[in-house]
Amino acid sequence: MSLIVITEEQATTLPGTTRPEIVRNITLRKTIATELTAEADLSEERLQHYYQENLERFLTQPLIHLLHILLGNERDALRIQRKLQNGEDFRKLAVAFSLAPEGKNGGDLGLVDHSSLPAELADFAFKCSEGVVSPLLHSTYGYHLFLPLKVHPARSLAFEEVREKIAAELGREENERRYRSWIKQLATTARIRIDQKSLAAI
Repeated sequence: MSLIVITEEQATTLPGTTRPEIVRNITLRKTIATELTAEADLSEERLQHYYQENLERFLTQPLIHLLHILLGNERDALRIQRKLQNGEDFRKLAVAFSLAPEGKNGGDLGLVDHSSLPAELADFAFKCSEGVVSPLLHSTYGYHLFLPLKVHPARSLAFEEVREKIAAELGREENERRYRSWIKQLATTARIRIDQKSLAAI
């Protein structure tokens, strides 16, 4: 559906409309827009307080830069494990032997979080030591060897990193509160006239 924008002058020519009706509608729209877009009064102290009270929301996920080799049977897996123990290059062995799609890229999975991997693999990989080839893991997918290149632990985002996000969220909440308050005030103070003629025609 397209939105067609017309001027107030053009609107007066629309069939079934009168100028007073148009003016009332425009005034109402402007009033509602003013109520909804009024800038919330968000002090730095309030933003800081919200940050301190909700620190758990501003934790990053732990990440690992991970290499992976997948093999189809235990015999091949033990053979590749011995090669790694003898100092052969993990990436080269991944290209040559891994059955996983990333094998052609040296087994490089890139930066992964816990949700990026099947649970049984993620639980295992995130317990592995940085820079050390993992023990052999047998899963429903086959036999796995991992090499965590870099571990990025979970951390709390600094206030400066999330200040704008907090301000936007509190601003929306404040505008919603103002709007509800405004509607409630209208309901108690507005003068309502019942058009009996129109009501009878329904």
